[in-house]
Amino acid sequence: MGQTIWHDASEPKSGEADAVPAKAHVGDAAFTTMAQKRVPAFLIIADPLFTSRRVQLVTLAARHAIPAIYTSREFAEVGGLMSYGVNLPDIYRQVSTYTGRILKGANTKSLKS
Repeated sequence: MGQTIWHDASEPKSGEADAVPAKAHVGDAAFTTMAQKRVPAFLIIADPLFTSRRVQLVTLAARHAIPAIYTSREFAEVGGLMSYGVNLPDIYRQVSTYTGRILKGANTKSLKS
């Protein structure tokens, strides 16, 4: 896959970022590479591949002592350091509320944003 599992932006002057491409089997090799390069931290982007393997990724990050931030709450719920991103269930709830109101005839101008 053409996804990237991490970028190293710790050298802002260089304007370069290191990347480890994610393959179908995200495993210890990517984390070993990051540990060898002494990556100070990393970000895992929102992607079904990563979400489906969140326990494995969180475990590997902890094993290699590399702090990580994740874009969905599910990673933090299984022991990840932290997550920062939108709350998808809340967004879906809001969409369904507005859709229901519009289908019942509400004027779209009267809906709160």
